[in-house]
Amino acid sequence: MKKLTAIILTVILTLSLFACGKTPPTEETPFGTSPFTPEQTTPPIEIPPEQTTQNPTTETTKNDIVTPTDPMAIPMTVSDSAIFQGGYADYEKQMKSYDGFRVTGHMTAWENAEFIALRFFTYEALQGFLDNPAIYDTASVLKSYEKSFFKENALMLIFLERSSSTPYGVKKISNLHQNYMIELTYSVPYVVTADITYSMLLIPDKKHNIENASVDMLITVSTYENGNASPHSTLTDICPEHMQNSFSRVSYMDSETLFTGYEMKEIDTNFDSKKASLIRFDDYESFLAWQTSALKPHEESGNYGSNGTALANAAQYDEAFFAEHALNIVMFHRSSGSYTHKDAAAYLCANGKIIVRLTTNSPEMWTCDMATWLLFLPQDKETATAEFDRIFADFE
Repeated sequence: MKKLTAIILTVILTLSLFACGKTPPTEETPFGTSPFTPEQTTPPIEIPPEQTTQNPTTETTKNDIVTPTDPMAIPMTVSDSAIFQGGYADYEKQMKSYDGFRVTGHMTAWENAEFIALRFFTYEALQGFLDNPAIYDTASVLKSYEKSFFKENALMLIFLERSSSTPYGVKKISNLHQNYMIELTYSVPYVVTADITYSMLLIPDKKHNIENASVDMLITVSTYENGNASPHSTLTDICPEHMQNSFSRVSYMDSETLFTGYEMKEIDTNFDSKKASLIRFDDYESFLAWQTSALKPHEESGNYGSNGTALANAAQYDEAFFAEHALNIVMFHRSSGSYTHKDAAAYLCANGKIIVRLTTNSPEMWTCDMATWLLFLPQDKETATAEFDRIFADFE
């Protein structure tokens, strides 16, 4: 009887639960529990724990130098000064062992000087070279250029000899396509010592730049005359007052015809063309004839490359200008039309020669076309007999 009663009660309870929408108790779901909470109609979604991803450490490397830079500004373990005290270490004999070459120092006061440059690609090579009691700053150099420096970089050492204890100073160092432009300063005191001293100019850069390096060096000399407190410059600007040197790009095609039939001189340069050509006009009639017979037809030919400024630049030199001045026209070629030029200046040096300074750029990307430039350089007639020595370009 008790058993029958229990069965009847179980049936009634089961029917009641179905009527209420509840799940009957099972072995997996004990009575009084539910796989869902009352507010849920779907199973809960498991949210995985938040993952924190760390950015991998990336090593930034400097791209190949295609824009002119100051090598001393490259972030390396380099001392603040590029010049170290040296000693006579028979640098002539070291040239073969350390991939040496000769560097001409163009002096603004005296005849040009010749220096020796050495290249070091390993710490051990530098250490071996400096193992010489005649070199004073060995410890400072080795501390500045440690082993880690030579993993991707190399070092160029230029041995500087001078006839007094007055030191050289580094004014500027720039680089374009493994071509270094180095400008040093040298002040000569009113009273000098008679001893000979030596120093080392150290230039760090990427290995491939040092390996293929060529060097142009300009040494700007200043003197102290009669005990003056300020140094006297050995450079005199030859451009007349209130006048400006100007650039014009002309077509590279048939550009040689611009100077055909005129007395032409070649000038060395420190950029890609290596040579520039110069013609000179001392009177207005000759200059006007050149404009009419050479410049105007070339500009009106419609050939690619002209920026259309040559005729306008030439027009500013009239008959009144030639009464007291002369005009030099320098023509040079560049390997790309993407190069630009500015800040041209011509100086008469104390040694009687004229140098030309200008600034050129090096864009990150450039075209492969050739380009021809004319530089108009006015000059006072009193310096007309001086010889043009070289064009120095600063790279930026």
